[in-house]
Formats: sequence, C-alpha cells, structure tokens
Amino acid sequence: MLHMRRFRVSLGIIWCCLWMGTDALSQGNETVDRAQRANSLSGIVVDMAGAPVAGVAVAECSAGFKDCVARARSGKDGHFTIQSKRKGRVHYLRFDLPGMDEERETITLSRFSKMLTIRLVVGT
Repeated sequence: MLHMRRFRVSLGIIWCCLWMGTDALSQGNETVDRAQRANSLSGIVVDMAGAPVAGVAVAECSAGFKDCVARARSGKDGHFTIQSKRKGRVHYLRFDLPGMDEERETITLSRFSKMLTIRLVVGT
C-alpha cells in the first residue's frame, strides 16, 4: 500500500513537471501577422506597456517570410533601421526576440504614413 502511494505521488510530480515544462517551452512560439503603412523601413519596437525593447532581431524577408536578406537589431532605445535590398513598395519584416511572439509585418511604403511602431507580445 505504501509503495502504491509513493508511486502515485511520484507519477503526479513527474506529470506536473512535464506539463509545466512544455508550457514554458511554448512561450514565444506564436506568430503574429500584421499589415501596416509606413514612410520607411525604420521605427521602434515596444512591449505591450509601450516601453522600448532592445535586442530584437529584425529581418527583411521575401513574400511568405521564407528567405531573409537584410538584418538588424533594435538598439537600447528600441529603434531599428533596415537597409532594404528589395525594390517596390511592399516589404516583409520579421521581428524576433526569445520569450516574445514572433511578429511578421507586411509593410506598404507610403510617404504620407507614420513611422513604424512594432508592438511585441510576451509569448503565449
């Protein structure tokens, strides 16, 4: 009887650890797709509270976000600039930081638009 109780307690602990472990691993695995108009491929990355986020990997990609050519990182003030290697008005930017959901932005350039503001969400 005592062995069975220990077995159940051990099994319960193992199950809880595995459940919590997979939840922790899933953070930052979501992908958020958005579209914006902007006057350039530079802007600021902020969190949900509006605070700047440093160290975000920014990449300009092909349609479908397959191949990425230009890369940059957001500075300590959250600002970034991509030197585009692609022609045209539509650009595809990917924003990635461990622990945050990946953000994919389809940017249409328009000189009458504002600067880009990218809002990252903590991984769900």
